[in-house]
Amino acid sequence: MSNLRENKLNEDSCSKELIFADYSEALEWTEKKSKQYKSMNEFYTSDEYKAAYPLIKKMHESEQSKFAKKAKIEPKKLGYVEWHKWAEKNTRQGHIQKQCPKCKKWFFKCEM
Repeated sequence: MSNLRENKLNEDSCSKELIFADYSEALEWTEKKSKQYKSMNEFYTSDEYKAAYPLIKKMHESEQSKFAKKAKIEPKKLGYVEWHKWAEKNTRQGHIQKQCPKCKKWFFKCEM
C-alpha cells in the first residue's frame, strides 16, 4: 500500500481524502480497515467506508469495463482450441452463456 496517501482536507477537520493507485489497492485498504471492526457489515456502515465508497465504486466500475473490453476479442476468428480457452477464461471471470431462443445455441453476451 505504498501508493496510498491520506491527505488532510483541512487542518480543522479530522476527515481525510483517500487516493488509491488502483482497485486492488482499494481492496487491500478495505480488508485492512475492516479488521479493526467486529464485522464487515459494521465496517460497511462506518463513516470511514462511506467516505471512501464513491471512489471505490468508481474504481470497481473502471475495472469491470477493462474486463469487458478484454472479453470482446472476436471469438469467431479463433480456432477451435483457442475458442475453448477464450470461453474458459470468460467463464472464470464470471461471464455467463445464454441460449439463443431461435437456434438454441449457447453464446456469451459479447458474441450475440
